[in-house]
Amino acid sequence: MLVIDCHSTFYPKEFIKELARRKQDPRLIENESGRRIIVEGSVFYSHVIEPQHSSPEARIKDLDKYGIDIQILSPSAPGYDRFEPEVGIKLSKVHNDEVSTICERYPDRFLASAALPLQDVDAAIDELKRAIEDLGLHGVCFYSNNAGKLMDDPVFYPLYERIEKYGIPIFLHPNAPLTIDLMQRVKIPPPILGFTFDTTMTLVSLAYSGVLEKFNLKIISPHTGGTVPFLMHRFDSSYNAFKSITGWELKNRPSELLKNLYYDTCSFYPPALMCTYEAVGGDHLLMGTDYPHLIGGIDRSVQIIESLSIPESDKEGILGLNAARIYKLRL
Repeated sequence: MLVIDCHSTFYPKEFIKELARRKQDPRLIENESGRRIIVEGSVFYSHVIEPQHSSPEARIKDLDKYGIDIQILSPSAPGYDRFEPEVGIKLSKVHNDEVSTICERYPDRFLASAALPLQDVDAAIDELKRAIEDLGLHGVCFYSNNAGKLMDDPVFYPLYERIEKYGIPIFLHPNAPLTIDLMQRVKIPPPILGFTFDTTMTLVSLAYSGVLEKFNLKIISPHTGGTVPFLMHRFDSSYNAFKSITGWELKNRPSELLKNLYYDTCSFYPPALMCTYEAVGGDHLLMGTDYPHLIGGIDRSVQIIESLSIPESDKEGILGLNAARIYKLRL
């Protein structure tokens, strides 16, 4: 059985060094227990886990240990849009060069999504072309908000046109949430709620704005789409109730548009996975681990899918065949 991890995060060594050098946000700090943490102001992004965050060899050991054949490397938070434009452009190139080298060295174990400097769309278009056409990367990463803009912003339309032509997936990763002030007020670190709320907002905005009808995009949402599967009926009833006021004009119901997206299984909670399965179907679920973050679950990701009360054919799809189809792997 083919097993593909569609949600793992990669930090190039040069990216970590850049964060450690910086005095301004985003930057790297060391807490009282000696852990290195990426922060932006009071926003806690993640721990830097070495060697796993940067070493393909360390990753392969864990992939073999937990029965995973292929891992898709993606940028993590903070996105390169959080930096000054010239730094974001430089780090995006560094990221794409490094993951391309890893994929060339281990073609049977890794695929990679391209990083883009989304605070500068013209530069992002140039880097997308280089990453896909010259480096041979397999997808692209966007964020729940990109330099403060949700994915429905028309500024990104030229990128979507090119992504649509390439036929590559978009992996959507959380970023510093737009609700950060609220998260600070209730004293809850953003990875707990802010990331999933931000993901929900950008997915729903893509549906209601008509972007999902305008472009044929293969979007992979992390963490089972935030709260999207749970609220499918509410999206439709709200559309019907408010479209005369808002001017919404969709050919399809919001739920139908959202069901066409793909959702990873980084919930590690069977009831949530079953809700997502029933909402979007087994052919729109992809196994993910959130490796190597501390709130990830590489040690249980495969086991949880295998334990679900669903047909074996759906389990095979979720564990790997769906991702193989989306990423156009030759099996």
